[in-house]
Order: sequence, then structure tokens, then C-alpha cells
Amino acid sequence: MEKYNREEKLLRVARFLFCMQVNCFIMSKSFFIPVVLVILVMFVPGKLKATGLAADAIYINGEKWDLYAWPVNKMYSGRLEKFLNDRRGTAKINHTMANPSGYNCTWEIKDGKMYLKEVVVEMYDTVAREEFTVVYPADSLKEVFRESCTRKGICADWVSGDLIAGKGKLVAYAHMGFNRTAEHQVHLKVEKGKVVESSLRRYRKTGGIEKIRAVTYTTLKRNFCEAP
Repeated sequence: MEKYNREEKLLRVARFLFCMQVNCFIMSKSFFIPVVLVILVMFVPGKLKATGLAADAIYINGEKWDLYAWPVNKMYSGRLEKFLNDRRGTAKINHTMANPSGYNCTWEIKDGKMYLKEVVVEMYDTVAREEFTVVYPADSLKEVFRESCTRKGICADWVSGDLIAGKGKLVAYAHMGFNRTAEHQVHLKVEKGKVVESSLRRYRKTGGIEKIRAVTYTTLKRNFCEAP
């Protein structure tokens, strides 16, 4: 069964071409090996390890933002992976370098707390050879997140720390992880699923090409999230 994603296929093709070129070199005793192949074989693996990650989604005050994080912890991600694999049938989950798990979560801030709204999975039917998306609402995931289920939903009470949500054009971007800055961002401080601080900021670049990633911001609103 084909188990390689697009990036892995590219790497395999590059290595195949390189091996073919080496064979031609040995048989013809030519000392010319195209530099492009050498660069491709050496450069592609590094690019596979450094890629921008697919953001989760989060609804704040009813508006959808990109969440530059994957808040699901190790315990829940293991359960969720088993849950999804048990239901995939003849299809397979699309694992990519930008999204190794093959799924993204949608969250929402409600009554001052962070809740899981749904899980969106990108699939590929190996029989029909078609890509499709499956959405699992929070109500269907209660067993997976049973320790965090409340009367109001699945509360992300395992999440503590700083989170960033962005919207609009990117003013800075590096092709690695969540290293990006959107024109408008919401900065959240979360303690056990409760939003204790939030602010809306507007970002802009501060310089020319030599400072392409240098940005500054203006705080537009503090306590941006709806109060409980």
C-alpha cells in the first residue's frame, strides 16, 4: 500500500535520479554530475524538516481566527488518533509535513473559557481515489476527552500558557512551525482553560528588506474576549 506523502515521494524521486546519474557516471566514466541533482538530494531533506504548520481554528467573539498552536496534549492526542483510525474504513488519514496528525481542531472562547468545538480530518479514499474531509463535532468526542467534559462542552482545562490567534494578511512569515505574524492578532493568556488576559493587536513591518521580519504593534483593545 502506498504510504508516502507528497514530500516523501519527491525525496524518493530525487534519490532515484541521483542513483541513475551515478550509474551513468560509472558506465560512461564521465566526471560530470549535474550540480542540480546533488543540490536536490542534499537540500530536500532539510526542507522536509522545516515547514510552516497548519493552524487550528478558534472562534473569538463569534469571529473565526487562525490559532497558531495545537493545544491537544499527548494523552488526548493518543486517544484521538485511535478514535480516528477506528473509523477511517478504506480511507487513510492524510499526514503531511504541515500537518503530521492529519487533523486540525476548532476551538471557541465561550463564557471566558476555551472549549473544543470540532475536529476536522483530511482523508483520502484508497478505493475511490478521492480526497474528502470528515468533521467530528464535540458531542461525538466525549469519550476521548472524558476527563474534560462539562455541562457546557469539552473544556480545554489542560491548557495553560500564552496563545496567539491571527487574522488578515501576514506581515512576517518564516517557513517553519508557527513562526508567522498576521496583521491582526489576539494574544491570550490561559490558565487551565480559562482566559485570564486577552488583547487585540495590529502589526506592521518596521523596515525594508533587511528587516523583513521586524514588526511592531499597536494594542487596539484589552480584555478583547467576551467576559463570562
